[in-house]
Amino acid sequence: MEPQKQLRENRSFIKYFLLNLITFDIYEAVMISNMSKEINLIAKDGKRTFNYLYLFLMGISGVLILLLGALPILKYEDLDLTQMSKEELKPIISGGFIMLFGCLILVVLSVIVLIWFYRFTKRISEELKRRSIDYGFNEDTYWIWIIGSCVVSIIFSIACTVFGIDNILSDLIPGIPAVLCYIYSYKLIKAMNLLNKDYNQKAE
Repeated sequence: MEPQKQLRENRSFIKYFLLNLITFDIYEAVMISNMSKEINLIAKDGKRTFNYLYLFLMGISGVLILLLGALPILKYEDLDLTQMSKEELKPIISGGFIMLFGCLILVVLSVIVLIWFYRFTKRISEELKRRSIDYGFNEDTYWIWIIGSCVVSIIFSIACTVFGIDNILSDLIPGIPAVLCYIYSYKLIKAMNLLNKDYNQKAE
């Protein structure tokens, strides 16, 4: 008996990498969103993974709010608050509060996304075990390649500031460990390909 829907089992990391760069993370958001739907269909653990696309759209909303708050400030080439009247200060103060609200949304959302990916990774890992698929994708994959890469990137960024590195290296050095996050993406794509293939073959 064939399942009602054949799930995609041939996702390519190279295609993901290239399209994600071109689309500014939109392709990744759509891909992860589809994966979150697939794991809900495949897993029989009674849980439900929240659609990642909604988190991505919330992030875009936070950025737009941030930009909206910045508009009154960007009108001035040389901003000198001490020389401005109360009427001129009002939109700038309002914009500052809007920017603060946007930043708060992005910070809270960043924490939510990290928690979301941890639970998503754990659920995929449990389903790989349930289906007796021998592939090394689990919580350690998340801690090493997502959290570990972010922590090292932050440390490198702080080091650049402390040692006064103020040129192109200050942008490149913190970005080196951040690239390691793509190892997580590679393993995630392969894990979901294996799960989808098993689901298609067993029709369940």
